[in-house]
Amino acid sequence: MKYNSNKISYISKYLSTLKQLHSLSYTKEKKYFDKVVSSWLYFVTRPISIFVTPVFFILKISATQITFIGFIIGLFSLYSGFVGALLISSILYNIFLIFDCIDGNIARLTKPTKKGEYIDAITGDIINFLFIPAIGFGLFFNKNQMFLDNSFIENNIFVMALISSIFYLLCVLVSQRKKIIFKKAEGPTRIMGNESVSLIELFIRNSFGFAFNAPMSIIFTIFGVLDLLIIYNLSIMPLLLVFTIFRK
Repeated sequence: MKYNSNKISYISKYLSTLKQLHSLSYTKEKKYFDKVVSSWLYFVTRPISIFVTPVFFILKISATQITFIGFIIGLFSLYSGFVGALLISSILYNIFLIFDCIDGNIARLTKPTKKGEYIDAITGDIINFLFIPAIGFGLFFNKNQMFLDNSFIENNIFVMALISSIFYLLCVLVSQRKKIIFKKAEGPTRIMGNESVSLIELFIRNSFGFAFNAPMSIIFTIFGVLDLLIIYNLSIMPLLLVFTIFRK
């Protein structure tokens, strides 16, 4: 009877926390933010994180501890990429992104701090910026089979991945500079001027960064065309940098 009682109590706490998470933490504004940033975040990683978050909340695991756990998973993702375990690397990267949502969920359920937000941002940037170079190194060093039978690409795939990541970093820095200097509002800078999120904006937003690389890294790895993902990143990132610099 005591076991059943504890089980019912745990389920009750879980449902109560889940309700609280939906009503107080995952607000309409936050949903809109997720929808603008990434469809993969909006439809996959955030929903999964919401159902998992109450477990960590009940166990009294803090947002900072979740950030640390997620960072460790992210580091294992990078390591797996380096040693050529590319599918494992892609899966762990997606799990890292789920934990990146969980720590934010818990922070909003308790009391978010600037220090926690800073640590979360730094650890997230490290994993996101190094993911493509990690799998690029794995392709090069471990001589994984590539879709394109080209000696130049085979010998320079890691350099190509690294350059694409540098362009990505520059895009983020330019965007942050604009927000600071022109004192733009918090949140993602809208591409279009409309209040609603257009299909064009959704397409653009989901064509780069983690929004694209998270789901596509798994798909491209399964089909053995991961080199195409790196070439795509190398092609799109310089264009994105130019767009970020000159857009209003």
